[in-house]
Amino acid sequence: ISDFTNSLKEKPNVISSYHYKGQKLKKDNKKGNNGTSVTWMNYQKLMNYIFDTPDNKNINFHEKSFITEVNSTPSKNTSDANTSSIKFRKEEILKSNFIQKFKIIIISGVGYFNINEDFNEIESIFKVKFTEKRLAENNAKQPYFIHWNDDKTKLVINTYQLSFNISDALLREVAGEILNSKTLKL
Repeated sequence: ISDFTNSLKEKPNVISSYHYKGQKLKKDNKKGNNGTSVTWMNYQKLMNYIFDTPDNKNINFHEKSFITEVNSTPSKNTSDANTSSIKFRKEEILKSNFIQKFKIIIISGVGYFNINEDFNEIESIFKVKFTEKRLAENNAKQPYFIHWNDDKTKLVINTYQLSFNISDALLREVAGEILNSKTLKL
């Protein structure tokens, strides 16, 4: 953890904190309904599927997970995003001992990682190998990519950002991958 902690001391703004307390699993409609963003709703739905809590309507995914952003300055449109923090976050946060110890990692990283025939940055950062591309309900617009380490003790799933245009089917299937992997101790 020391490399990650030292990075935070040197650059304290690399991780943003969010205040979830009191937020509900519904879209914030700006009328004080205690709703939240679509992204946090999808994070919560994913956790509800993983932990079989379909009736949970509170935003509490942060109690059983750790989140950080690949890009600390996201934008409504990816093409407009300031990407200056990405290199630092990949090198200092994603490669840190702290992150590397996680057995399950979900990356909303399509478009943020260099992946081509000669090099796969996800493999390099997380010490895993790409094993399979899947499509939620066979929908080409809902892909997710499965990566495993050699001894099948670390699962990395890469997909699009869990914000707009993400189906419940994709969230259910990703949760199913995690549950079927037997890497999560419930």
